[in-house]
Amino acid sequence: MQVRPFPYEIGGARAELGTVIDIDSWARQARVPDRRKPGEHLAGATVTRMLGVESKAWDPDRFADRETVAGVARGALADARLDPADVTGVVLVTCTPYEVMLDQDAFGLLRVLGIPDHVPPGQLGAGCVGLARAAAVVAATGTERALVVADNVPSRIGTGPDGAPLPHYADDPYR
Repeated sequence: MQVRPFPYEIGGARAELGTVIDIDSWARQARVPDRRKPGEHLAGATVTRMLGVESKAWDPDRFADRETVAGVARGALADARLDPADVTGVVLVTCTPYEVMLDQDAFGLLRVLGIPDHVPPGQLGAGCVGLARAAAVVAATGTERALVVADNVPSRIGTGPDGAPLPHYADDPYR
C-alpha cells in the first residue's frame, strides 16, 4: 500500500465542545439501541466496557442550533485568514447529520457561510476517524484551499435530556 502525503498546511482550526457529562447520563439521553436486546438501549456501563469512556461532551440544546457549527467554521476561516470566496472545496464529516438525506448539511453550510455555489461540497458519513477520511478526500481532489468541518451533534432526529425529540428550529439559517 502506498501512502499518499498530505500536501497541505493547516491554516486555521477551531473547536467547540459540549458540556461534559458522565456516561450513564449520556446513555439515558442518547438511547443507543442495544442490538443484543431488541427494544432496549445501551446502559452507560456497557458503553464504558465497549469503548473505555466514562464521560462524553454532550449539549443538545446548544448544538441543535446549526449556527453553532457555522460559527466554529467561520472562526477556522478567520484563523486561516480566508474569506468564504477563497475556499475551493468543502468536506463536512458527521455521523449525526441535521438532515438525513442528500448531503443537505454540506450544501446548507456553504450557503450560510457565503461560500460560492460553484464550490463543490462533500459530506462524509463518518464518526471520530472521519477527519482522516476528509484529509484523504481533500488530498485526492487536489483542491487548493479546503474547509473541513467535522461535527458530531445531536441531529434533529435525536432526543433531548427529557427524552423528547429535539425541536425543529423555524429560524434555521440553513433553510
